[in-house]
Amino acid sequence: MKIDQLLLCDLAFYSKEGKLNLIGIFENILVPQIPYSHSKICIVGFVSGSPDTKAQIFLSVSDPAGKSVVPLQSINVTFGTYGLTNFRFELINFPIQAEGSYKISISDLNSEIAKTQLFIKKTGASN
Repeated sequence: MKIDQLLLCDLAFYSKEGKLNLIGIFENILVPQIPYSHSKICIVGFVSGSPDTKAQIFLSVSDPAGKSVVPLQSINVTFGTYGLTNFRFELINFPIQAEGSYKISISDLNSEIAKTQLFIKKTGASN
């Protein structure tokens, strides 16, 4: 299994035709204060694997100190005829306790298969 793309966005949803729609792709968040609770972060991945199989994918998020920020989450995916699928995780009221780089990691049952970073910066202004 391979993650071809891993994106963060404000909103990810499926249309009635089954197409994945992404709104507000980002890699950093400016917050007015710390601590802060960000209303929603969608984590979307495009995955390739063996055709007509199933897999379990896990999400973990850690803060700049390496401490886990949210409970480990998992989702089951099914690869289509061409060995492709996608997934979506939603983090509601994401807790921000420090500025810096938050690690977002995707793994299967054996090892990490993709990661990205979310950069948090405090500003004096409101979002």
